[in-house]
Order: sequence, then structure tokens, then C-alpha cells
Amino acid sequence: MGLKHYAEMAAQYLSDPAFRMDINTILGKYDSVPDEEFIRMRFRAAFGREPDLSHPKTFNEKLQWIKLHDRKPLYTTLVDKYAVKQYIADTLGPDLVVPTIAHWDKPDEITFGSLPEQFVLKCNHDSGGLVICKNKSDLDEKQTIAFLNKRYQRSSYLPSREWPYKDVKKCILAEKYLEDPDHDLRDYKLFCFNGKVKCFKIDFDRFTGHHANYYDLDGNILKIGEAGLPPVFDRKLEIPDTLPQMVRDAEILAKDTYFVRIDFYSVRGHVYFGEVTFFPSGGFRKFIYEGNDELWGSWISLPTDQ
Repeated sequence: MGLKHYAEMAAQYLSDPAFRMDINTILGKYDSVPDEEFIRMRFRAAFGREPDLSHPKTFNEKLQWIKLHDRKPLYTTLVDKYAVKQYIADTLGPDLVVPTIAHWDKPDEITFGSLPEQFVLKCNHDSGGLVICKNKSDLDEKQTIAFLNKRYQRSSYLPSREWPYKDVKKCILAEKYLEDPDHDLRDYKLFCFNGKVKCFKIDFDRFTGHHANYYDLDGNILKIGEAGLPPVFDRKLEIPDTLPQMVRDAEILAKDTYFVRIDFYSVRGHVYFGEVTFFPSGGFRKFIYEGNDELWGSWISLPTDQ
């Protein structure tokens, strides 16, 4: 990175509270700050106002309340991408579990020689840090281990105080490589409010711009969008015939929760479980359209609403 880039980052650090908060968090400045105090700090940096944690109204406020007050031990299992597999097998059936090829305690222990030609590597506590191998002969093993070591060292708890990750025992896992017939793999993110799916999202063009469209359960596109993931309303995406199964299974997993997002893959008519997310973007991502934050907040019923 050149001097110009560093100068731009310095200027943004001084002028942008959210960016400054992110940098200071990465540097560990707030590691010892209690959860509620940190949540208030980061919410102010992201939205420019104090969150109402006594009687939250918006979606992002309610996610912060849930972080602080709904702490079932099961949630740690559900966010652990390795441990959750047995739970899914027991709850929904083993056919929904993406097969695990192998797992190791640390990246340096990976035995590449034992892996097939195609596979996916990831940390069980991480989000987004995948190594997708379509041809093992093209894989740079040293680079892969270096990348996974960086992801392994990351905390998924401290940046947003998503407490379910705090006690996840870290490991690395290799999974079966999945691919749609068009050589893409779309995941279907189902948003569950008090145990019921209200809408779902399809991410697409991940490597050429990354967009996301939201739909109701009849497949109608909704005017909902997140900052950084703009919808493309004229982009027609096929809604899989397996959607009813995904809705049913998501609601089984979402039972007795205030909010949770359940992700699935649908590959050649077969549904696979993806992951569980309790706090999308940590509850700090802005919606594009006015009123979305309030609308989604109204879909979550909390004890504070009484």
C-alpha cells in the first residue's frame, strides 16, 4: 500500500466514526470493555444515535437486546460450523448435512494428501473465510495455511459481542465441494421472526459485484436492501421447488428464538443445511430503504414490547 492509501485511511479514521470504531476494535482497544457498554459505543458509531435497549423498536436495536438477554447454551452449538452438524443430523436428518471429509485442531495440522481433488476448507467459528478448491493440483498449500491461520486467529465474538461465539472450540474442517449445474452455489437465507419465516434472501454475483434480492414466501421481490449489498430488481432468479422444505426446516430450528437466520443450499433438488446466524452484520448494518429497520423490528416480539 502506498502513501496515498495510508493518507486516505488516516483521513477516514479521523472523519468516520464507524470506520474509527472498526479499526480500534481490530487493534483490540475495546477488548476489556463490558458487552453492553461496547454495544452502545458501536451502535452510536454506526447509526449516530444512542440505542434504546430498554424498549427497543428497530431491528438493529432488538438484535442488541437479544445479545444481552437471550443466552441459551444451545446457541453456541448452533453457530459452531462443526458441532452443529450432529445437531442438524439429529433434528432434521443426516441427509441435510454437508459431508465432513476431515477436521483438525489447527491449520498447521491439515493433511492435504488425504483430501480429494475438490473440497472446501473453513474455520468452524468464522464467517466468509472459505478456501474453495476445485482442483487440488492448483492449490498453494502454504498460502492456504497462511490464510486459514489469519482466520483462525480472528475472534467472532469481540467485534460485535456476538456472545454465542465466545466459547466455540476452534477447529478447521474440510467439507465436500458442492456445485450447482451452472457452476454457482446460491445459498438461501431464511429470516425467522419468533420462529416463523417472514422472508428470504438470495445472494448472487458474489465475485463480480455481490448483490442480494429479498423475497416473500410467494417468491415476490421485496423492496428491502442492505448497505453494501444492493438489490437488482430486474434480475430474475429462479426460486427452487425445495423452498417449502427449507421453510419447514428453518422453522423447526428457529423454535423458541426471537430472531434467527437459517441458511440452506439447494443442489439439484437436494437441500443442504448451511449455517445459523443470530446477528446478521452484528446488528450494525444499515438498510438502504427508509422504514425497513422499523418494519423488521415490528416483526420481532420481545418481552419489552408488553
